[in-house]
Amino acid sequence: MWEFCVAFDNKTEAIAFKNAIYSTIKIYGGLTTILSTKGYFKVLIATPTQFLNRIKSYLKEKIAESILLNYKKNYIMKNLNFCISTNINMQVFLKAIIVFDSDTDKDIIVQKLNFKSCLMVKSFIDFQLKFLKKKWQELVDLANDNAMYLVSEDTFNELIKFIISNLEYRYYIVNIFSKKDCYMLCDTKG
Repeated sequence: MWEFCVAFDNKTEAIAFKNAIYSTIKIYGGLTTILSTKGYFKVLIATPTQFLNRIKSYLKEKIAESILLNYKKNYIMKNLNFCISTNINMQVFLKAIIVFDSDTDKDIIVQKLNFKSCLMVKSFIDFQLKFLKKKWQELVDLANDNAMYLVSEDTFNELIKFIISNLEYRYYIVNIFSKKDCYMLCDTKG
């Protein structure tokens, strides 16, 4: 049995992470639960070792998604120094800068992850992803420096077009196998 712990400093994030991985871990015969200790909310994972490589790969993806969904978004929102209105244009702009370069960010996070006994998410971000936070800060600085252009509809539309045109699109190869009366859909790893 392989055991691992992912510690969050926020209960909501811990619950969301546990809920995101629960069914997949269960499929592989594993267990997940949440434990609160010393101000941290720990998602405890125990799985059979026979599926270890698949589970580690899966967890890397889910941890990276959690970091991008929660920490990157919160970091950007906290550091923007202009009034964030609720109009549709501003919401589109915010979504665009939050997802800007997310696939590259995700790849970097996945590469940096290793599975010792416990992953303290906040510490991992502060120490292992320091350069990634600098990158996010550059994006925030660019948005703050150009906030005056968000007022005019024409310049705002041009800015959105620029951001969207620079988003990276990924195409994934899948394999589809016919097996009697059903189909199997597999990624490149099988």
